[in-house]
Amino acid sequence: MSQATRPIVGREILQKRVGKTMALYVPEWDGEIILRQFSHTQVVYVQSLATGAVDMDKQSIRDTSALTRFNFAMIRNAWVDEAGNPVLSDDDFDDTMAQPNSVIKLIVSTVAEFNDMNENAKAAAKVHSDTKKNLAVTTNGASGTN
Repeated sequence: MSQATRPIVGREILQKRVGKTMALYVPEWDGEIILRQFSHTQVVYVQSLATGAVDMDKQSIRDTSALTRFNFAMIRNAWVDEAGNPVLSDDDFDDTMAQPNSVIKLIVSTVAEFNDMNENAKAAAKVHSDTKKNLAVTTNGASGTN
C-alpha cells in the first residue's frame, strides 16, 4: 500500500536546497569531486561573467582575465564536499587556476552541462534572437511578423 505524499506549499519548499549533486572523476587528480547544481542566482552571476569574457556573436574572447574569473566562478560555485559545503573560497583562485587546462576544461564543461547552460541555453538564445528579428512594427503601431 502506498503512502500518500503531502504537497509542499508556501515557504516550506523555498527553505529546502533541492539541487542535485554528481560525482566527476578527474583523471589528472586520480579521484572524484562532487559538483552541485547552481541556484538561479549563481547561474545569472556566472552568465554575467561570461558576457564580459566572450563575444558570442564573433565567437571570440573579449577579456582573458574575465574568462579566467568565469572559469573559477563555475568551479568554486559547483564544487562541494560530502555535506554539500563549498570546497573552495576566493583565496583558492591562484591554486585552482594553476591546474592543467584539461582539468579546468573538464570541470567547467561538466558544470555547464549539469546546469543546462550548454546547448539548451544556446538554443533558447537563438529562438529569442530569431523571434526579435521576425517581429516587425507596422505603420499603425501594431505588431506583426514578416
